[in-house]
Amino acid sequence: MEGIYWVPFSSEIDKSILVEVGNDGDGAPMYIARAHHADDLIPGKLLTGSQYSNHCHISYNGQEFSKNSFEVLINTGFSWIPASDGNVPHHAVVGGRTSSGESLYIGRAPHCGILTPGRIHKLSKCMFLPFGWKEFSYSSYEVLVKKTEIMVAPIGDSLKWVWFSPDIDESDLVHAGDHPTGSLFIARAHHAGDLIPGKYVSNNPAGNFCHIAYGGQEIVKDQFEVLINTGFKWISESNGYVPENSVVGGQSMSGETVYIGRTMHNGQNTPGKICRRSKCIYIPFGNEISYKEYDVLVQILQPQPVSNYRSSVEWVSVGKGRPWPTNAVAAGIYREFGNCFTQYIARRRHGNNVVIGYAYNYYDGPIFYFGWHDKEISYRDFDVLVEHTAVFPKETL
Repeated sequence: MEGIYWVPFSSEIDKSILVEVGNDGDGAPMYIARAHHADDLIPGKLLTGSQYSNHCHISYNGQEFSKNSFEVLINTGFSWIPASDGNVPHHAVVGGRTSSGESLYIGRAPHCGILTPGRIHKLSKCMFLPFGWKEFSYSSYEVLVKKTEIMVAPIGDSLKWVWFSPDIDESDLVHAGDHPTGSLFIARAHHAGDLIPGKYVSNNPAGNFCHIAYGGQEIVKDQFEVLINTGFKWISESNGYVPENSVVGGQSMSGETVYIGRTMHNGQNTPGKICRRSKCIYIPFGNEISYKEYDVLVQILQPQPVSNYRSSVEWVSVGKGRPWPTNAVAAGIYREFGNCFTQYIARRRHGNNVVIGYAYNYYDGPIFYFGWHDKEISYRDFDVLVEHTAVFPKETL
């Protein structure tokens, strides 16, 4: 899978670039790791706080084993998806293989109140994890998946930033949260060669200022811009990931794009800057504070009217010898092994229900995926949404 990087562990490695999975019983963080044992390559956990610190612990044949030669997974953007009974999503991360060639996937499950990573074995229909020098199995777990890569196009032409003035109508601004003195609105200011998004605090007795985060500090600016509300929404994300149509709020001196986000701090939604390279949001609140989880400001794009085009949609059955239709409605893009696959809107009857999901026109035939009770289910026959477009003469007065 593209974007998966395993590196040999050394004690000097920067653990902030690794995939953190939870905290051990002593409160120390655990990370995804893998090691060889009995001709298998087995995913497990890197411990950092016990007497076995900087060892990889794996489970095999009913026992827990400690390894001092192993690899760790670099965090290039992952998430956890619930699953069970050996099932994994099609974009699950392969963490190793058995000596017979079976893929082992990375999972985690709570054991004794501790989220513990281990290996998912599809043939055994469960996840195995190491704990207390024993091997435990769970039929329900979470699967590590690679986040789908979505190309984020900078949106600038339809954004409207204006210089702040005291007589500005605050109802025109983008509300990001509340403050004891008033409301928080999206603003941005220049500092040390960077253009940095932050917050404007209304009704502030100290005056009208933009607060930004930089170099570990909260910086106050009296010359700043505010964002006019032309249609936005907030989408929850984490670890530096931003969805399609995320709002670009500024740029660093080195040319790195920064996005507008907000996160909860001391009971207040506080806006700040999302740095993809740092995999976090930075907010100004007394000083500069970082969070891995946040909301991203996303622009709601309005469709452009075209007077001489008319379109309609219908569901067309595919699979079982039926060809893939032209003009199927695309919903997204998924990248894997250097290849790019278009996702399409699809549906299928499952039991007494008709469920919506996504489909691919793979080289080996169409396939449909949907989520059902913490599982991902697939079918080879289903309906795909197709658009029919016709051109009509332009209307005249």
